[in-house]
Amino acid sequence: MASYTRNKDRILEAAWQLFWERGYFATSIGDVAAAAGLPKGSIYNYFSSKDDLLVEVLNRLKYHTETELRLKLLEGTISPDVIVTRLLDHYLQEFERVGYGRGDPVGCRLNELADVRPELAQRIEHLQVAWRAVVAQKIWAWATVRRIPALVENAEELASLIWAALQGVLLQMKVLHSPQPLREAKHTLVPMVAAYVGALATGEVGA
Repeated sequence: MASYTRNKDRILEAAWQLFWERGYFATSIGDVAAAAGLPKGSIYNYFSSKDDLLVEVLNRLKYHTETELRLKLLEGTISPDVIVTRLLDHYLQEFERVGYGRGDPVGCRLNELADVRPELAQRIEHLQVAWRAVVAQKIWAWATVRRIPALVENAEELASLIWAALQGVLLQMKVLHSPQPLREAKHTLVPMVAAYVGALATGEVGA
């Protein structure tokens, strides 16, 4: 059993790196087996298909999304602009080690699969939903403490807008292999979010 678990972990780690680096279609089961140091056929002792392997690889992010994001990266009752700032700072560190040449692992896979493998994209869509839910809960908590009803009502919508904006920033980063889009977002996206929240708080923008 210990050997089974070790081999499965090796496969998942190898697949995680390859799917993130190359994408789903450019990664074969043979590539994963070679990276894991295992015979190609042995992969099917752990996963019935490449689809199932991708789903389980990305499901490993669920812990990060629901625990690391909520309790560490976005710890405390923080405003939406601080949420965006912390996320951008995290991405600056996280992507530095890969030369800023890879995008968000979930967002990129959804974009890759949406048109050609929509049924597979649907199997991992819940990870995007989980991310947005954590951010929405953080926005809701801060808005509740600050007594901003309009923001409480718009917490989910703002979380979705933040997700979309950050995906665009990460895509630019990946294309340019540069942290510049992240740094520019700190000077543009962060104050835009703060201004929107301020407008909701004063009633300049309706709920």
